[in-house]
Amino acid sequence: MDDIKISGLSKIFHSKKSNITALKNISLSINKGEIFGLLGPNGAGKTTLISILAGVTTPDNGTVTMLGKNVQTHYKEIQQEINIVRGFSGVLQNISTRELLKYYAKLYSVEEKGAIDAMRKTGIWEKRDCIVSDLSSGWRQRFFLAKALLNNPKILLLDEPTAGLDVHAARTMRLLLKQLNNEHCTLLLTTHNMQEAEELCDRIAVIHKGEIVAVGTSKQLKTSSKSTTLEGVFLNLTKEAEDERST
Repeated sequence: MDDIKISGLSKIFHSKKSNITALKNISLSINKGEIFGLLGPNGAGKTTLISILAGVTTPDNGTVTMLGKNVQTHYKEIQQEINIVRGFSGVLQNISTRELLKYYAKLYSVEEKGAIDAMRKTGIWEKRDCIVSDLSSGWRQRFFLAKALLNNPKILLLDEPTAGLDVHAARTMRLLLKQLNNEHCTLLLTTHNMQEAEELCDRIAVIHKGEIVAVGTSKQLKTSSKSTTLEGVFLNLTKEAEDERST
């Protein structure tokens, strides 16, 4: 069963100077319990797609269903079952980690125990009395992940979850994401980190200038692209896409 189904999705951002095509006829299916990676450079359309899935941005064309429900017509219902983590996202307050998560828990109508469970699961419990704005980048991302777990989501959207983190913090975040997936949470993450995509993802979609140019497992992509590395796959596919555009 597909937890996420995207059909013919397009989005153009209009301005006085130009029109920017962020997504062009995107179609994808993401399986229940899968870790699915969206791999592409900055400006490829990854964040726009995540924003549409989260209900923040409205597409120009196409449909998105999550957990069998249309995102545009069942937005409030879906919001109760999904959540999102963005790289260095959110407003950092001058209060303790525990107090701020308790505040967010109230917004989700979650008891204090839910906030404590999320802190323990992400390991940020040991920083519960620290001021959130004083946390290192790695601990901040753990905080945002704990926040995203308050409603016990069935689907977690992650937009560059390890962006700006050092090697150790990024490794810890990946281990936490694997643990969540083992607990039957479907993960969709965007990244331009080849190692991260290969280590985490069951399947990967390569996106380039708003278009999906390939979908498959890391092994399948390497075989079809005749490359030994995911970086080679990406370079080959994006070059082919550019060549097609120029003909």
